[in-house]
Amino acid sequence: MSLREKFKNLEQMLTQQLHLINQFSGIPFVILIYDPQEQKKCYENVEDLMKSIRKQNKTVLKVPIGDYVFDYFKKENRMDEIIEFDKTDPDSVRKELSDTCGKPFNEYIHTEIEKINPDFVFFTNVGGLYPYSRLSNILKNLEKIKIPIIAFYPGKIENDKLLFLNKFESDDYYRAFRI
Repeated sequence: MSLREKFKNLEQMLTQQLHLINQFSGIPFVILIYDPQEQKKCYENVEDLMKSIRKQNKTVLKVPIGDYVFDYFKKENRMDEIIEFDKTDPDSVRKELSDTCGKPFNEYIHTEIEKINPDFVFFTNVGGLYPYSRLSNILKNLEKIKIPIIAFYPGKIENDKLLFLNKFESDDYYRAFRI
């Protein structure tokens, strides 16, 4: 299915068939999987989709989650420390970043949802999480949210396996509806 077709299906689901999102998994998460080579097109389609949704008087909270990890540590004045530590012990840094950012990110999303009261949450820049965090970890922490969360995921499905950035096999289970 082409990227444009995926976005048409997503738009139809969000505007006309919202009940389908959590029908199979019980949670309102959708992952739109796209070829990382089409990232620019994907982001253009995200903007077009947001315009279409807004025309129907719906609101979208757009969160570039890959940026959040680094913005968080910049605010904590820890980026230099992390960069140096990453040179000597990258596995420990990745674990710390993933563990440390989980709770503040969860709180951030809940705060933004309370402030904005969106109809949908869009996670963009998912590729920016690599290698420090995983989308599945973030989604697991947000399963109590009842607002549809749509993540734009750079990767592909090959032999029923989800490959992040077309290379890295996901070792986690995604309960989200996949497009």
